[in-house]
Amino acid sequence: MTVASCSVQEGGAVWITGSQYRFTRVRKCRDSLFPTAAFDGPAARPKLQIFSSTDATNSRSAHLLAVETVALDALTRGEVNSMKKVSMNMYVMRCAILISASFAFLACSSRNDSSDVSTSPIALSADDRADDGYGPGGADNEGDDDEGFLDARVEQGFAIAPVPLATEGKTRLELNRIGYGSYLVNAISACRDCHSTEGHFSGGRVFNNGPRGVVYARNLTPDPATGLQLTESQFIEALRTGRDFRPGATQQLAVMIWPDLRWMARGDLKAIYAYLRAIPPVVHQIPPDTRVGYPPPVPFPQVYNAGDVVRPLPRETDQIQPNVNRGLAISALANPRDLDDDRHRYGRGSYLVTAIGTCTGCHTNPPANPITLRLSTATFLSGGRIFTPPPPIQSELHEARAFSADLTGQNHGFFHEEDSTFERFRTIIDTGTHADETPPRPLAFPMPWDLFRNMLEEDLHSVFTYISLVPARTGTGDKEIQDYTRWCATTADCRSDETCYANPATGTNECVGGACASDQDCSTCQTCTSGTCLAPGVGNACLASGI
Repeated sequence: MTVASCSVQEGGAVWITGSQYRFTRVRKCRDSLFPTAAFDGPAARPKLQIFSSTDATNSRSAHLLAVETVALDALTRGEVNSMKKVSMNMYVMRCAILISASFAFLACSSRNDSSDVSTSPIALSADDRADDGYGPGGADNEGDDDEGFLDARVEQGFAIAPVPLATEGKTRLELNRIGYGSYLVNAISACRDCHSTEGHFSGGRVFNNGPRGVVYARNLTPDPATGLQLTESQFIEALRTGRDFRPGATQQLAVMIWPDLRWMARGDLKAIYAYLRAIPPVVHQIPPDTRVGYPPPVPFPQVYNAGDVVRPLPRETDQIQPNVNRGLAISALANPRDLDDDRHRYGRGSYLVTAIGTCTGCHTNPPANPITLRLSTATFLSGGRIFTPPPPIQSELHEARAFSADLTGQNHGFFHEEDSTFERFRTIIDTGTHADETPPRPLAFPMPWDLFRNMLEEDLHSVFTYISLVPARTGTGDKEIQDYTRWCATTADCRSDETCYANPATGTNECVGGACASDQDCSTCQTCTSGTCLAPGVGNACLASGI
């Protein structure tokens, strides 16, 4: 977004000429007038905070139709070019912005704190508090920060929908929700992996949990007899509390990853519901679950409490928006200081990774505590969870089992490798292979790369930014991940020094017997014994719970 005119006038007033008020426009004006080079690093520059005296500021219609004026009243006056010579603690810039018939106040206050308030309970970082959802920088007007945010994703959602959508007679608002809902479930959240069997979201996939019973993925299509019966409010409650609305149900939903999805903004949950009501109905009767020993549903908290830092959640809204503030609030670890220009991408990426893409479900091991729902932050996104593909995929990928990748480890994390770039990441997602290797190996099951490649580049870049900047995991949380175990039909499918072994512990064939110096030279859960890679046996802990 360009600024047509941005200059300091007499008395310290800054004039910005444009057609619409945008927070990013004010930030760009700040950057042009007060570049990083004028201060002792980016942390010393003025920080932008917005405070509202009226609710009108939160309206998407709060636009300036002529000239936007930002008055900068420096308490300590001086020439702009000489500001580097003056301690920034002496400057407090108060900015008044006239927006339609209402006023908002933009306070550009400078701090030089060394404390990280994000590590204190029930607190956002100082930079985040301005946009924590309790003022005009919060949830209700966040969408105004990104011109075209909704239009681009609605268009992409309709383009990637795998089935015809019922759109006749829908209002613009309803169409936006349907299109954006399609974008969420067909580009980011892999709902289809469990819920698409006989047809798109028709349910029926079986999850046998042994002594804890059998769970069936529900039919989410709008078939009136066998499909989704929940109202919109019930749907939101189910995803936020784990409540099962089937008659007589008292235990929370099992297998369903609602503990991650509950952090989604209400506007996004409404969009997903709208999409599910617009897909074709499929007649597919699903048997009732036979869950045993699961706890009851839990109330939805007003704070994010699943990670290291407890933070208040932004104010709820039905709008569709980037949810940058919500992403900052629901990051499992302490947010880095002085994100500056990366703040928007980092917050958006955190929201996509945590609440919609649910990357933690595969890449964080051990899983979240089933009672408290708290994540294992010491191993956050550092991989090691074990996955066994179903037989048809085993033969197709020649993969018997695999660990999820270490994404955040300081020494072994994918996003901390020396050659980690967004271009490399994008190519890997686009191709579904380790494109940086020769020959390129396919990504291990169940990585939904074919879904993620539907993301707009801006969102994929946000995911990259968040995982790259989130504090690296160290010590035992920095896991060295073994290569996936190769499936074989015969020894001809294995390397020259290996044989094809029918493993009674898994009921699957795998290549074994290769030369090794350590376990790392062997495949997933295999061990190096006397210079030879051996398969895991019955009762092996790695097969049960990964590393």
